[in-house]
Order: sequence, then structure tokens, then C-alpha cells
Amino acid sequence: MNIALERLFEGMIATLRADVIPRVEDPFARGQAVGLIDLINNIAPRVEWARAPLMKSVLEKRRLLRSIAEAVGEAFVDEADAPELMESKDLEREQARLDAGICDAMQAVHARPAEDAAAKKALALLIGHARDEAAERMKITRKPLFAEIAGGGKDKPASP
Repeated sequence: MNIALERLFEGMIATLRADVIPRVEDPFARGQAVGLIDLINNIAPRVEWARAPLMKSVLEKRRLLRSIAEAVGEAFVDEADAPELMESKDLEREQARLDAGICDAMQAVHARPAEDAAAKKALALLIGHARDEAAERMKITRKPLFAEIAGGGKDKPASP
């Protein structure tokens, strides 16, 4: 699940204001941090999560929930509008709605007896989905800059 961009931007600004700027002694560096806040404030209303990965996620979650419904004979979400017609914001909401349906499915599957073949199939589908989703997230997650962070940014400049 993606964090809402508004919340992400608000968190960055709050961190800069409360934790970074008060600790920066150099006036130029402090001005650069304030400039970064200004940049975030101006770019935030123009940015949205990429539509293609959201669409892929929504389609995969819908497929998963249909497969689980076929396996256990119970639907966990109602079908909604075609994702192809949705804007990014709508896809985010749909993704969250489907995630809630997946949680409901997990709960229902775990409530069934362990020897229930349908529950085993549904559980395998859920586990596979979780692994696939984690693998997709890792593909777009850059390696953290732990050494530079721990050294206060003095080791070497971060590469893009």
C-alpha cells in the first residue's frame, strides 16, 4: 500500500522544520533546507503516484480476490468501475478498498479448519500475492544510504 503523497510531503516538511533546520548552524545550509520546503510546497500539488503501477496493482488484487472467491465460494469485495477509467487518485482508493477485501479474505480463510482444501488454496493464493507484491516493491526501492546517513552526509555525495 502506498502512503498518500500529501501525507508523505507533509511529513518531509514537518521533519525539515522540526528536526533538521533547528540543528543546522550554517546560514546557507539552513536557507537551502527552507528552499527545499518551498520546493516541496510548490511541487506537491502537481505530483501523483505513477498510474501504470497503480493500475497493475489494482488488476492483480482484483484477480486475486476473484480467485479466492472461486476457491472458497465467498466474495470479499463488490466489483467496482473499470480501472482503465479511473484517475490515479481513484486507483489509490480502489487499491485501499481491495487491500481491505484481502484482509477480510485472510480473516475468513484463517477461520476455516486447517484441513479445508479451499482454505489451503486461498491461503496459497494470498501468500503468493504477498510475495509478488513485495518483490515488485523491492524492484522500485533504491538501496538505502545507511553509511552516508550514519556519517551525517560526510562520506560521499548521494547518487541519484
